[in-house]
Amino acid sequence: MQIRKKSTIKLKGFYMVAIAIILLLVGHDISAKTKPTKGVDTNGNAWTYDKETKTLTFKGSKDLEVNLMDGHSKGPEWLCWREEAKHLVIKEGITGIADGDFFLFSELRTVILPDTVTYIGDCVFQDCLELREIQFSKNIIKIGDYAFLGCEQLGKIQIPKNVSSIGCEAFYACNSLTEIVIPDSVKEIGEDAFGECSKLKKVKLPKNLKVISGHLFFACESLVTVTIPDSVTTIYASAFKESGIKKIVIPKNVKYIKKGDWSGGLFTGCKDLKSIVIKSKKIESCYKDAFKGVNDNVVIQVPQCKLKEYKALFQKNGLSKKVKIKSIS
Repeated sequence: MQIRKKSTIKLKGFYMVAIAIILLLVGHDISAKTKPTKGVDTNGNAWTYDKETKTLTFKGSKDLEVNLMDGHSKGPEWLCWREEAKHLVIKEGITGIADGDFFLFSELRTVILPDTVTYIGDCVFQDCLELREIQFSKNIIKIGDYAFLGCEQLGKIQIPKNVSSIGCEAFYACNSLTEIVIPDSVKEIGEDAFGECSKLKKVKLPKNLKVISGHLFFACESLVTVTIPDSVTTIYASAFKESGIKKIVIPKNVKYIKKGDWSGGLFTGCKDLKSIVIKSKKIESCYKDAFKGVNDNVVIQVPQCKLKEYKALFQKNGLSKKVKIKSIS
């Protein structure tokens, strides 16, 4: 996997293909007069579109139809309103929002999900550039990969208390996001989940999280504070790269600092970083260049009994000899 250059929105290979497919299937040749305003998806759920209020409404008792975006399958009929719909209402009874269902709905502003919905699939609201407000189901357990990628107008998110998994790049490049509340039910957060959330200021990670994924807070330039729970045992490469953090505490149970699919140091480009406090006495290994790019004026504090060992380990893996390492006072 290659390191991305900073940009407002990142386009995957499949993403580019998906755009072309959607334009082909529900292109501009369909006039507003001929577009269907109601229908039934392949799972038997009914949908309607109100032209006056620009509201797309779904009723039923199953998951919504999947938007495969594979170049062969016909997309759901409602995709013809992707450039006009401003409001999405899912009625009680619908059980899941399937992959790609509202991908690139460029005018969508509000979403209401009932408590019967248990998951949000991959790419569901990706690049809904005007999406400002979402009312989550209380019973969602999974938020898929790229689910809200590029939703530039989302300002605040409170993840429901039953969610256990947040996918890769789920909130990537949500550039207006200033606050996100993550419940302790969350046990897994995918790579780059909050990457390039340039206005995100502080995050408290859930107490049951064991792994901090690669690029998790990449280029979160306004991020000052990240609270890491004692449950964390593994931190992956570039997790905090180019973020605005000033101080970070590595908790007592961290054992591994791994490279994974990313390259670059954990703290490369963290221009405001002044203090790294490492409470763990259990670090067994860290990848080459893990501490490369740490500013020379940063002070690293470690347990007294590990001072010599950690100094050698960190310098072996990229830390400048100019960086001061001392025991925790």
